Amino acid sequence: WLEKIVSGAWQPGEQSEPPFPDNRSIG
Repeated sequence: WLEKIVSGAWQPGEQSEPPFPDNRSIG
């Protein structure tokens, strides 16, 4: 799912992760 967040192509509901690019959890 990390690739989707980095590419900005994240779609809500795919995983239990936040449905938005959360840079705080990345670095």
